[in-house]
Amino acid sequence: MTPLRPLSGYFLPTRSLALLVTFLLLFPLRRINGCIFVYSGFEGYSFLNPAILDMERPFAPFLLSFEALTDGLPSQPRTQQLSNVEEWRERHCSQPDAEDIEYLIYKASIGQLQRLKNAVFAKNVKLDPILAENSFAEFIYEEKCVETIDYLLYARACEPHVVARNFWNDTPRDLPAMQQLINQGKALFLKLESHYIRLRYAYQMIRLAHYMGDYQQTLELYDYLMPKIDADPSILEDWILGHKAGALMGLGENVEASYLYSRIFENSPSKRETAWLSFHIETDEQWQACLNLCRTDRERANLYVLRAYGQDSRLLEEMQHIYELDPGNPDLDILLIREIQRLEKDLLGASLKPDRHDDRQYTPYTPRSIAGRRAIDLLAFVRNHLQSGQISRSELWKLAEGYLEMLTGDYYGAARTFEMARSQVKEPAMEAQLQAMELVLYINNLSVINDSLERVVAELYEGELFQSYEHFPGLMDDKLAQLYRKSGHPGKAFRTHYPLVALKSAPDPAIIDDLIGVCLKERRSPLERKMVVRRDGSTIVNDLYDLKATWLLSQGQVEAALETYKKIDRALWNNYGVFNPFVERLKPCVNCPLPDSVTTYNKGEVMERLIQMEYEAKADPTKSGVLFYKLGVAWLNMSYFGHAWDMADFYRSGGSLESISYDGKNIFYVWDLPTGNVENFNLEKALSFFDRSIALAKNPEIAARAAFMAAFCEQQDYWVSGKQRPVTYKYFGKMQEDYLNTEFYQYIIKECKYFAFYTTR
Repeated sequence: MTPLRPLSGYFLPTRSLALLVTFLLLFPLRRINGCIFVYSGFEGYSFLNPAILDMERPFAPFLLSFEALTDGLPSQPRTQQLSNVEEWRERHCSQPDAEDIEYLIYKASIGQLQRLKNAVFAKNVKLDPILAENSFAEFIYEEKCVETIDYLLYARACEPHVVARNFWNDTPRDLPAMQQLINQGKALFLKLESHYIRLRYAYQMIRLAHYMGDYQQTLELYDYLMPKIDADPSILEDWILGHKAGALMGLGENVEASYLYSRIFENSPSKRETAWLSFHIETDEQWQACLNLCRTDRERANLYVLRAYGQDSRLLEEMQHIYELDPGNPDLDILLIREIQRLEKDLLGASLKPDRHDDRQYTPYTPRSIAGRRAIDLLAFVRNHLQSGQISRSELWKLAEGYLEMLTGDYYGAARTFEMARSQVKEPAMEAQLQAMELVLYINNLSVINDSLERVVAELYEGELFQSYEHFPGLMDDKLAQLYRKSGHPGKAFRTHYPLVALKSAPDPAIIDDLIGVCLKERRSPLERKMVVRRDGSTIVNDLYDLKATWLLSQGQVEAALETYKKIDRALWNNYGVFNPFVERLKPCVNCPLPDSVTTYNKGEVMERLIQMEYEAKADPTKSGVLFYKLGVAWLNMSYFGHAWDMADFYRSGGSLESISYDGKNIFYVWDLPTGNVENFNLEKALSFFDRSIALAKNPEIAARAAFMAAFCEQQDYWVSGKQRPVTYKYFGKMQEDYLNTEFYQYIIKECKYFAFYTTR
């Protein structure tokens, strides 16, 4: 890949690099957890409508980022085919059908073309049955267009040699055959009566030489053939010029080549993309030399427009150059909108972006440090432009003035400018754009949130204007989230962006409590109803109680969790799952199902048993060792490492421990969980009960089991710490010292190779 070459701060990519950059721009990625890439999500807002611009301008699709410009448009090869067909039709008085022309020049076999030629020369010979229905073939037959048939046969012979090569097709070109075709074409060229057919032969020969890589012969053919053609203007002239430019580029003459590409870009829609990708200037000296080749100020202005396509181009500087050379250049409108698009991304709602709840996972788009200065400078340029009176669309520039005032924080000035623009705007598209800009200003100017405003916003969401611009809901969501947070409503702020399921993977008690409060309100606003009310009219309050209780349990607060759970009708407890965390497994298995014989309990019942067992363990010393051991087993099983993990969590990923990044919050980033995933690695409760069991157990067999399970907790803590804490082997040592003569010791040393290895150290 050719490296980027600097041009006083500009970067003009070569063809392959430009394609790569285009791909990366279409699919923004972020690296997380070292080597995993995910779509980065938020990319800014835009409220500019392409309908306000002249989309027929050559530069529009290349300078603007409107997706609608490319949706449904034909590819360049298809555009070239359609243009070629249309020109053939024009040269034949528009009599043949376009579909018939396309069939004859692109799909008919060589045999069919040869039979058509035979029919022209022979009397009383009918056309091929298929071609007899073809209006173009019929025209050639009736008018005896022998030169046209010979050309089609010649072009069909050339076609296999000028197919672009790629990674999968690296067959060497047949250079002798290509040269023979060039020689054949030259022998026929001067004998041709039709100068239009001469032009087509010239195109085929020059194209063959270019694809051969014989750039010198390409230029020689151009100089020899083109002066001998006297035809009406044709798209072929630009196609031929493209091959001349390519040959010059191949010979290192990229200044002249780039100049030619600039002319092709402006004049030839069918070759515009190729010219755009091929334009390549390396230094300031070459840029000046390219400007010197231009014949008019208009050409020089268009050269600056072409340079403005670069992703890092300084658009305002380019616009100033264009204005000096060609004040009325209509491409200034397009460049103006492109620069505003950039500034929208930088500045529109910039204060909202850091407030997005998913900042824990994705860093939002960071405005360029120069964006504010550029917006101010562009605003000054727009005002000067308006005062000069040398523009054809003052209403567009007036809207731009107001929008830039808003982007620079002058909301009062923007409102006043929009009001002035209202009397100038006449076109429906411009009226719609003005309404959109005024609504953006209204949203940005909001400073407080209350029931009255929530009703207004609910109506806006359903309005036609909101439906017409895809980014209005996002902007309003972000603004509402900001206002909700400022007013102490983190739950409502969360629900403006995410469904309830997103809260389950990363519970936040403040958010949960706020949403519970909304559910318990007697009168809810339309927005609040959307947040907490289901289609059947019930609220999500029980789901929130379950979520809060589950979070409290993960924090070891079983009494508080049970009190929260009791707010759910006991008859509904089974709706939230059944479990049995008390089942002992010396070899923990997260995904192994419990035997059918095991009794299961819902969350509320489990919490009641946990509280009751702890009370009994404290009250009856004869049972303490066994009960504390069972409690330790239960709390271990309710952690990330046990089969009942879903008692105290809603989402578990086996990859979390492999990509451990424990920071006290246990947040892991998963592509389909916008707020991340909080894992329940907490083993403190389990370890504390195992310690108490070891200390109080009357039976050494129970104490030995508790020591082994405590060793498991100790080992997992080492992995959870990211191997930052040393492994002390405290509990393995205790087993070897205190429980060597137990039956459990003899059993586990055979079953646990890790423990067996420890004893041999």
